[in-house]
Amino acid sequence: MGDAPQAARAAQAAQAQPALTSGDRPPGAARVARLFASPAAVLVILPALVIAAGVTVLLLGRRATRDTAENMARHQLTAQAAAVRHDVESALDQTEPVFKMMAALADVAMSTPDALTRLHDIVVGRPVTNASIVFPVGVMWQTFRDRDTPKETRVQETRVGATETTRTNYTVVEGDTKPFRDV
Repeated sequence: MGDAPQAARAAQAAQAQPALTSGDRPPGAARVARLFASPAAVLVILPALVIAAGVTVLLLGRRATRDTAENMARHQLTAQAAAVRHDVESALDQTEPVFKMMAALADVAMSTPDALTRLHDIVVGRPVTNASIVFPVGVMWQTFRDRDTPKETRVQETRVGATETTRTNYTVVEGDTKPFRDV
């Protein structure tokens, strides 16, 4: 008794799905599934998926690298601009005191060694490499940094004569000027 309803259901299911014979074609989805499951398709599809994933990662990585490089460059330029602004402001802040001290030296009657030592002391420790005082009588006192000794500030006196110009370089040692001859 209990087998009769089950048999009836099985018969209905068999009628709903026709049995496939060798001449019948499977439905479209089954055909596509078999096509993708074939060894030849796996040999083509799997490398294609790997290539597609690689290209996607490459493009995303390239964009991320470019964006990161641009951000780093922007931050670095901002920091460098701030440093340059600070250096310029610092230099400008020192101009007035330096000019006031140099004005006190602007006396051609002052002795050369004393004037050059004081001019040297004004410049040392500041971001100044060249400072000069020129007089209309043809005398110039100047500080400079030599290429051979860039950390040492030297001084010079230049005198324009009737027939020639004389330049004497000095180095300041312990507050005293000593003539210096370039070799």
